[in-house]
Amino acid sequence: MDDLILEGKSRAGDALLEIQSKRNIAFTRKDATFAEVAMQIARTQKRDLPDERHLLAVATQRQSKSISGPYQDVLLWAKTAESGRQFFDRVAAKGVASDAMRSFVATFRSNLLAAGVVDDDDVIWKLMRRFAILVFDFESIAPLARLHALALAQQVLADKDISRAESLWSELIEISISIAKVGGAISRDELRAKLVDRGFSLAGDRDYRPARARLADLARMTLAGIGTTVGGVTLTRHEAVDSLNTALEEHRFIELRGGPGVGKSGVLKLVAERIGREARVIVLDQISTPAGGWLSFSQAIGVPGTVSEFFNDLAASGGGLIVIDGLEMFSDPGSQRTVNELLREASAVTGFSVVVTARATADPNTNRWIADDVIDAFDGIRSVSVGELTDEEVETLSEGAPELRAILASGHPAANISRNLYRLSRLIKVPLSADIRTEAALASQWWATADNAPDDAIRAGQRIIAELAEISLNGGNTMELRDDSAARTHLIGSLTLTESHRDQLAFYHDVLRDWGIGNYVHENHKRLAETDFTVPASPRVARGVELAARLSLEMSDDCTQWLSLLDILSPAGAHSSWRRNALLAIVRSEVAEDLLERCSMALLARGGSLFTELVTVIAAVDTISTAELYASMKIKPATLSRNRSVPI
Repeated sequence: MDDLILEGKSRAGDALLEIQSKRNIAFTRKDATFAEVAMQIARTQKRDLPDERHLLAVATQRQSKSISGPYQDVLLWAKTAESGRQFFDRVAAKGVASDAMRSFVATFRSNLLAAGVVDDDDVIWKLMRRFAILVFDFESIAPLARLHALALAQQVLADKDISRAESLWSELIEISISIAKVGGAISRDELRAKLVDRGFSLAGDRDYRPARARLADLARMTLAGIGTTVGGVTLTRHEAVDSLNTALEEHRFIELRGGPGVGKSGVLKLVAERIGREARVIVLDQISTPAGGWLSFSQAIGVPGTVSEFFNDLAASGGGLIVIDGLEMFSDPGSQRTVNELLREASAVTGFSVVVTARATADPNTNRWIADDVIDAFDGIRSVSVGELTDEEVETLSEGAPELRAILASGHPAANISRNLYRLSRLIKVPLSADIRTEAALASQWWATADNAPDDAIRAGQRIIAELAEISLNGGNTMELRDDSAARTHLIGSLTLTESHRDQLAFYHDVLRDWGIGNYVHENHKRLAETDFTVPASPRVARGVELAARLSLEMSDDCTQWLSLLDILSPAGAHSSWRRNALLAIVRSEVAEDLLERCSMALLARGGSLFTELVTVIAAVDTISTAELYASMKIKPATLSRNRSVPI
């Protein structure tokens, strides 16, 4: 593979990248070009370098992400696998790899065998983990790569020569062609001297490599905290990932929406890690994002230049992606300012996209804090839904983790909550899962046992969870706990808590914050006494209030506690969102039918005033348009006849 050979140095030592340029390559079984590339890979001479620093790649025309996405994903699997057997077992697993992934791997393998490579899993895997697909705008009238090259050319030129960026780019092309003709090479210092000799005034060196490295570390560590396995089985969520890939073809700002615990963050991680192989990724979450805007962010990662120069530098390395996990969880105005300033700058750089996660159950009346001008600059936000487990994914989990089969069975008491990925991961830990029918019951068991703590650590664990729940109810994120204890060790080990910084503890998952607030309020409704009800309920607190209402309904024989909570949430001047979340609890519970029957007299009292209020709220909050319903069922309205009915 000798169209372009790049030699470099990294912190680990010398590195080599061999690239073969193929304008068109389909990676299919009948693609002669793919077979030719495989032949070149097979004939690549072994250098005195470790495999991870001797890479092979094909450079090709940019393709649809919905087509190339599976290929990039499976190459990432190869890179992260620990052995050839582990990699090929994962590809073969039903419901784990897609048909496109399996076809790509099978074709790659058969092409390598035809080229003389030994038919051995480890040998094939080691070649695949070194391979990369690099995409460029070869055929575009105004290719994206050229735009980024000109932006970088302006940055390396002295102020008086900035207008000569086009000339510098042309000179670089000419120099490259002249060297390629003789199969030569040129060092960085030699290139710089040659440009100076040709009359270009260059600016002083501005090295963004340390900042890029810190940014990559931040992305890697933040994404590492997002779980993607249940019972030892990794789901690739093909449907959601494919929808996201398709959306990224036409839109720059994508919002992954879904209920709490359905796996939005997991989908975000899968796509971010794959795109991170070919582009720069900035990962933001509520804990790691510094307050204070761009200046605080740039100081944190050590950016030596301006924001526009840095973003152009990032985009020139294959494009850029900003991912934000838990959009509605950013409650600090300082962190919100940082995100808005980063997005505002990214919107002005061609090739930068944004993917965020947000709860579908977030109160629609809560104002989105992303600035209007930012949204307009990205031409709006495109929503992609992430749902609960599909039948195929349930089958995959049941086969891959037999201990999940009973819980996922349609007749299990917890069937109504087990198709939610996070709740499923919690159900596995419950000694008697058959006793759990609802999310509120699961949350109550977690609270009462301090996440199944040893007997001598339960009370201490409960106190830690309760203190953090109180802080969360009042708008905080973390609690300081300097003392080590068995309870603290257990809660961190069980993934109830995470230590974001030394002695700073936070809930590991936002669902646990909901559960903590819900149980804390349910224990004593008077704990809401200091709450300011005149402002809208924060998305960070709203679902905790709903869980408190569910617990009041499900853990008692009548509706007295629920009605009492409704009264507490409805003082004079209170914003309606507080009462609304508690009111909806009765229909959002997995045992709604039983609760409605139990509370029928209260709902119908005083001329049915409470029932009328409930119906009005449901109509305003928990209904979807016909278009959204058809879309969720993959039905095209144009294909329906006037008299055709759709079962719901």
